[in-house]
Amino acid sequence: MSASVQLVAATARPTLERLIRHARTLLAPHAVVYAERSGSQIATWTAHSDLEAVVPHLASMLIVRDRPLLLPRVAAWQGSLRLRELLASEFGTERGDHLWQLAGRCSLLVVPVHGSIGNRLGVLVALRLDETSFSPTDLRNAQVLADLSALALERAELLELESRRARRELLLKRASEEIAATLDPDQVLDRLAHQAREVAGADAALVLRLEPGMRSAQIAAASGLRVERDSRAPIDPGLLARVARSRQPWVGPAGGRLTLGAAMFAALALAPLATGSRVRAILCVLARNESELDRDRLDALVELARFADVAIANAVEHDRERRIARALTLGFVPEPLPSVPDYEFGLVYEPAADAVTGGDIYGVWELASGATALLVGDAAGKGVERAALSAMVRFFVEARSSDASDPLDALAEANRLLCRRLPEDTFATAFFAVLERDRLRWALAGHLPPLVVGNGAVRELGAGGMPLGVTEDLITRRGELELTPGATLVAYTDGVTEARRDGELFGRSRLVKLLESTSPQSHPQAIAEQVRDAVRAFAGRAQDDLLVLALRRADGATDAAIESRPR
Repeated sequence: MSASVQLVAATARPTLERLIRHARTLLAPHAVVYAERSGSQIATWTAHSDLEAVVPHLASMLIVRDRPLLLPRVAAWQGSLRLRELLASEFGTERGDHLWQLAGRCSLLVVPVHGSIGNRLGVLVALRLDETSFSPTDLRNAQVLADLSALALERAELLELESRRARRELLLKRASEEIAATLDPDQVLDRLAHQAREVAGADAALVLRLEPGMRSAQIAAASGLRVERDSRAPIDPGLLARVARSRQPWVGPAGGRLTLGAAMFAALALAPLATGSRVRAILCVLARNESELDRDRLDALVELARFADVAIANAVEHDRERRIARALTLGFVPEPLPSVPDYEFGLVYEPAADAVTGGDIYGVWELASGATALLVGDAAGKGVERAALSAMVRFFVEARSSDASDPLDALAEANRLLCRRLPEDTFATAFFAVLERDRLRWALAGHLPPLVVGNGAVRELGAGGMPLGVTEDLITRRGELELTPGATLVAYTDGVTEARRDGELFGRSRLVKLLESTSPQSHPQAIAEQVRDAVRAFAGRAQDDLLVLALRRADGATDAAIESRPR
């Protein structure tokens, strides 16, 4: 005796095993087989080894039957001659004739299995080899068994569909999260190619770029296949053009449609990435077995393509904004810092992770009088708007400082210009100072007060003032500072003190303790880098722009003690 259940849907296995077991109990057959309508699922049991070779052929011939059949002998069936030919063709004349003689003596019972709406699910076939043929009672029992099994099979099919849907949704969720985790266009495409393989269960994947004026599609990214980026797509151009024009996905055999790896792959699927009226790319997956790519996997690929198109558009727009913002700010980034006699400078500036550009403002430049101007600030806003505001603040302050001896006058003039040009909800903070020999004159407009390190202590320069761009009647704070040799001024932005870890701020107190622990001989660049490293260790990924500008008077200069006189 032998029994087997071969099927695609694992959820149907217990139902088919019960069907065969109950059929054996009710019908007392020598062989029984259930064949699903598409032939993808089959369950058999035989008490005779020779019948094991017969029942698959018999089931394949009877699977299209819509009505029950009860015959005393298989030989009396109108399809018996065709069965005899099939057995002879597969097993040879002698072996085939032996199998036919055995099968021909069997009583035959056939019951179609229909679903709740009359759709054909499959067929139940039983053979009995002894003198007692199947009876009408056996047929009725088999029909009841078929009806009950149909309900269970439909439920199993629904469970399988729901399981597939859940697996597909999980794969798509993971794929979308992975693709959306970056705003770099090339990384988005690379991750899309990898995730397309995962979602479709394919052996390789390509992202093919389509641009106006291109003679052929180009490879933008690949996974599972060694190809050169920007090389010509190894797929029939006519098929790609048809998919792009129709905006419809395609799945089918790869034969004659590949110019690379034609011997490796048997099937391919294509899904357009389209936004509005434009198809910007085509997502392609390749499989070594044709059965690996079907409509279900094509549907999953189409869903991934819909999400990916949005992700690509976002990355492209982000990249465009970043290039515009960099162009706006390029002329206002002093690199390197100027050399000033008796003074040393240190600078660390890092935009937030994935930011289009930074909004922090800084600059050190020489004035016509020979003095040195220092600017540290922070612009509100996002993206290009923030970059434009940063550039505007730096430009106006630098322009007004050329003929203003007092830092406050320069900020006031810049503020009036900004108030006439900025939206109501836009502003910028600023610390602006003018350095002459041993004296630093400064003004604060809503910015975090710098810290002065010297004589073993850390002191705050001063606080107060309103940000620039809020009102033309600027209320600010100003003062003067005299530096002894070895004293250091540290100006910074809120990317330092407002860095977070689990809701906790890095805070001013940590910054003060860090500066207290620095060596009096530390170079300003080393101090600025220590602050940055401490913030990184505390918060990890940069959540906001981080700027530290440090100024130290060289040890060789002579002067009085540190003195800050706010006014």
